[in-house]
Amino acid sequence: MSILGSPSVLASTPVTRPGPLDLARGVLRSTRPGQWPKNLLVAAAPLAGATLGRPEVPVGLALTFVALTLTSGGLYLFNDAMDIERDRAHPTKCRRPVAAGLIPRSWALVLSAFFVVAGLAVALAPDHTGRAGMVVAGYAVITIAYSRWLKRVPVLEMVAVASGFVLRAVAGALATRTPPSLWFLVVAAGGALAVTVAKRGIELSGLGPRALVHRPVLAAYSVRGLRRARVALLVLTLGAYAGWVLTRHGTWVRGMDLASLVPLAIALVRFDVLAGRASTDPSGIAVEHLIVHDRPMRWAELTWVVLFLAGLLVG
Repeated sequence: MSILGSPSVLASTPVTRPGPLDLARGVLRSTRPGQWPKNLLVAAAPLAGATLGRPEVPVGLALTFVALTLTSGGLYLFNDAMDIERDRAHPTKCRRPVAAGLIPRSWALVLSAFFVVAGLAVALAPDHTGRAGMVVAGYAVITIAYSRWLKRVPVLEMVAVASGFVLRAVAGALATRTPPSLWFLVVAAGGALAVTVAKRGIELSGLGPRALVHRPVLAAYSVRGLRRARVALLVLTLGAYAGWVLTRHGTWVRGMDLASLVPLAIALVRFDVLAGRASTDPSGIAVEHLIVHDRPMRWAELTWVVLFLAGLLVG
C-alpha cells in the first residue's frame, strides 16, 4: 500500500485551519472591493440631471452607495458558493476564498444573507416611499436568479448581468428624486450590455476549451456574433448620448455638450479595440482592467468627464 494512502499517515497529517484574521480577509476579498466603484453609478442620474446641489442628495447617494455595496458583496458571496466547483476549474477564480476552501460554503451562504438583508435595510433609509429599496431588492432577486438559473439561458443571462449596472443608476435616481430620462436609460443599458457582451467574448476566445467548462452557456455564442453585438451596442450607446445632447437644451446646443461626444466616441472605439485584443489572452483578462489601466482610454475618459461637467456647469 502506498504510504500516501495509509490511514494512519492521513490521520496524523495536521489540518491547517484559517484564523479569524484570515477569514476576515477572505470575506473582504469575496465581497470584491475592486467592484465597489460600480456602485458610484448611483450618482449618474443626479449628475446628468444637475441635481447634486440639492441638500438631500448627498445623503441619499451615500446611503444608496452603502446599500448597494453591502447587497452586491452578499450576492458575490452567494455566487461564489453556487459556483464553487466551476471556480475551482478556472485558472484564476480557483484562488477565490470560497473556491480555495478558506471560507466554508455554508458560511458563505450565511454571510451572503446577512449582507443582503443589511443592504436592503440601508436602502430604505434615503427614500421614504420605498422605491429605491424596491430597486435594490429587484437587483438582489435578479442576481440570485442569475446564479441559480438564468446563467444557463443564452442572451437572457447577459441581460441579467447588464441589468445590475442599470438598476444601480435607477436606485440612485429614485433615492435622490431625480427622474431619469429615456436617453439616460438607453445609454446606461447600451453601455452595460456592451461591457457584458465584451466579457463573454473574452471568455469564449481567451479560455479556449476551458470556456465551456467554466460557463456552459458560451456554447450558444460565436466569437463573430459577440463581436457584432458589441459594436452594435457601442454605436447605440453613442447614438443615445448624442440624442441626449441634442435634446437637452431645446433648439440650440452648447459647445461643451457637443465637444464631449468626441472623447466619448474615442473611448468607445478604444474599448472595442482592447476587447478584441483581450480575447486572445488565455488568462481571461477582466473587462474592468481594459477600462481602468489603458492610458489612451483613461485620457479619453478624463477628457469626456471634464467636458461633460463643464457642459452641466454652463447649462
